[in-house]
Formats: sequence, structure tokens, C-alpha cells
Amino acid sequence: MIDKATKSAKRREKYLANKDKISKAQKDYYLRKKEGIKEDRKKYYEENKDKIKERQKKYGAGHPEVLKRIKKSYKLRNKDKTKEYNKIYISEHKEQRRENKKIWVSKNKDKVKNQKLKMKYNITLEDFNRMLEEQNSCCGICGEKFLDIPCVDHDHMTEKIRGLLCRKCNSGMGGLKDDPILLFRALEWIKRA
Repeated sequence: MIDKATKSAKRREKYLANKDKISKAQKDYYLRKKEGIKEDRKKYYEENKDKIKERQKKYGAGHPEVLKRIKKSYKLRNKDKTKEYNKIYISEHKEQRRENKKIWVSKNKDKVKNQKLKMKYNITLEDFNRMLEEQNSCCGICGEKFLDIPCVDHDHMTEKIRGLLCRKCNSGMGGLKDDPILLFRALEWIKRA
């Protein structure tokens, strides 16, 4: 009696020897029966929709990276279709999306803050917290304790971060356009009055 491993090896050997012939035969068969195959697949899907979706869901839960790759591939192949679907979905679910976003933001405040800091100033939340600690939670200009979220003061020309300021001091700096000459004139103005 031949064991399973030997049978499998012989089958594999036969397949490799006739790979091109088998592949051509499969393609020819598919082309001849294309419409019938499509109909059979469609019929099978309709009859077993729930079972298929459950199996896909189960597979996706165990293979998130594969699922992500499949979704990305689909979106790339069907850009116009995806874009149109998203447009319709967004217009029909504005309130729900707004509510979902509020819930997500309230649960992920650190992520949101980190994202804003990264996008706007190219620093992380850890950098922000380190500056806050270095300044003893006080404004870099007036020295008062922060009662609100501090503003990240930066040079608008070089984008270099200078430190953290309270809203009033940051507005003053912004109003004087970070111009040392204007700051000096403002100082002279105050002294003169």
C-alpha cells in the first residue's frame, strides 16, 4: 500500500512536469465555460451569502494585515467607484460621522494632540511635555502658570520652536510679527508712557 506522502509527492511531480499543459487546459476550459462559471459563482454566492461573509469575517479577524492589503488593492483598482461610494456615504451619514468623530476624539485625546503637534510643529507629545516640565508649567515670557493649553511659540521664518507661551503672550508676539524692531518699539512706547 502506498502512503499519503508518496502519493502526494508523485502528484506534485506529475503536476510540475505538466504545469504548462495543465495551465493552458485550465485557461481554455475557463474561456469556453466563462459565462456558466460566472453564473454558478453568482448563484452560489446568493445562496450562501451569510456563510461566506461569516467565513470572511473570521478570516479577516485572524489575518488583519492580509485584509488591509486586500482593501488597499481594491481601492487602488476601483478609485472612481470608491470615491463615488464615499461621497454618497458621507452625504447620507453626516450626523453619524460627526458623532463618531466626537466619540473617537474624546477617547483618543493624546493621539489627536500628538497628530496636531506633529503636523503643525513637527514635534511629538513627549517633546511638548518635556518643554512644559522644563518651564515648570509656566509661560516663557510672563512666567505665569498655564491655566489653559499652552501655545507652541516658533519662528515663522525658520519654523524653529522657541518654547511654550500663554495665549496672551503668544498673541502679542504674533501681533508684532516676531519682528525684533517692532518689539523694541513697543518696549520704548511702554517706557515713554
